[in-house]
Amino acid sequence: MKTKTPAWYQESKTSLQMIYLSFLGSICLLIIVGFILLPIEGGAPTMNNGAESMQMLLSVVGLGLCFGSMVSNQWALKPYRAKEAPLSGDIQGHIKITFIITWALAESCTIIGFYISYILNDPYELTLFATLSLLTILAHPFTEGRVRRALNR
Repeated sequence: MKTKTPAWYQESKTSLQMIYLSFLGSICLLIIVGFILLPIEGGAPTMNNGAESMQMLLSVVGLGLCFGSMVSNQWALKPYRAKEAPLSGDIQGHIKITFIITWALAESCTIIGFYISYILNDPYELTLFATLSLLTILAHPFTEGRVRRALNR
């Protein structure tokens, strides 16, 4: 049985597209700022004591945030969870909040990459985490198909 697109989709699409583009724009802005502030060839780490252990911890946290954003999106958009709407009182709010949480978790991965690049004085980490964040956000747009799938019985 094919589910019709709800009437609120068109109303929500414009506002969520602006939020979607602002997340993408802020990641691109962080990349630009990172390449302006950080030396391209690397240098002495800003944080010498325990920088490697901090790098590993933050790397795991950053990758976990990107993975968590993808899992939370898939978890919350299952049809039976969307009907229960645990994140909001109604289905519309639940679907909107799900996408915003997904994008915010993915963007936090870039912020962690920026911090790692700052403490190590190496822009490689920023490039890695920003690319991962961009790909995660681009993989989860607010589309009509995703909304219909979440509303499918």
